[in-house]
Amino acid sequence: MNSSHPVSRTALVTGSGRNIGRAIAVAIGKQGHNVVINGSHDRVACESVATEVEQAGGQAVVAMGDVGSRASFDQLIQVAQDTFGSVDILVNNAAIRPEKPFLDTTDADWHRVLDVDPVSYTHLRAHETPEHLV
Repeated sequence: MNSSHPVSRTALVTGSGRNIGRAIAVAIGKQGHNVVINGSHDRVACESVATEVEQAGGQAVVAMGDVGSRASFDQLIQVAQDTFGSVDILVNNAAIRPEKPFLDTTDADWHRVLDVDPVSYTHLRAHETPEHLV
């Protein structure tokens, strides 16, 4: 563990199976912290990131789930608590975008984007107290 961070914390990094989320998860692991790796569909990619986190010095668990769903988000928190005892850090990185031309995008497509991108943050309120929301 990095001596500048003697206390191990647990981070839930949504959308951490690739790209920016992956980099954030590995960086947190390098600090010696626990990381909950989350993705919505590519378990193999998430398992690969978990291996990277562990090789970097952290501990990791994969928790697949759709953060746009309150029930699924609740399950992610439960996995974190069951595995590491708590969630101390939340990195709300998950995001989606419609994979079609703008003019072909329906209201349902945009509502799905809103569920995952900004609304998923509100699911945290059920699990954290105001001092945890920074």
